[in-house]
Amino acid sequence: MGSHEQGQPCKKGSKLPGNPRQAIVIGASSGIGASTALGLADLDLAVTAVARREDRLRDITMQNPNIRTTTLEVTDRSALNHTLEQVGPLDALIYAAGWNFPDRELEVLDPEDWHRAFSVNVNGAFIATRAALPQMSLTPSSSFANSRRGSWSPSSRSCPPPIPGTGDPAGASHPS
Repeated sequence: MGSHEQGQPCKKGSKLPGNPRQAIVIGASSGIGASTALGLADLDLAVTAVARREDRLRDITMQNPNIRTTTLEVTDRSALNHTLEQVGPLDALIYAAGWNFPDRELEVLDPEDWHRAFSVNVNGAFIATRAALPQMSLTPSSSFANSRRGSWSPSSRSCPPPIPGTGDPAGASHPS
């Protein structure tokens, strides 16, 4: 199976550059996370989808029964470490978890909502990345993507552009 050209649709069963094998998608219950988990599974990666909403994870496995799922809170270090140990060596970590709140105007913003969003959106990304480093160091070409950068959305089923000089997908190879 061949590699992809920038902007061309990724086809089920085709391979990404570097032949990644094992990916974990954190925040896979909806949006970019769900699309990424499904897209990577379509590319024949072994995908573990992680989220706090078990009912949404069930929806993902109904769409692709090969995706493994784990329910946890991303700020729970112990649960996250346990999950990563169970997954084993990682080729890709995708952090798509996020928490939002409806009342964002400063004069009505609840400090608890602010703290919750910061905990999931910032601290959670740090906790997940730090926890995954030992598993990612076991593979020579591991990748990290954070949806907060919005560098690649597999929901379009288009391949990410290569990083100049590397041939690796842009949204999945460096934490810049």
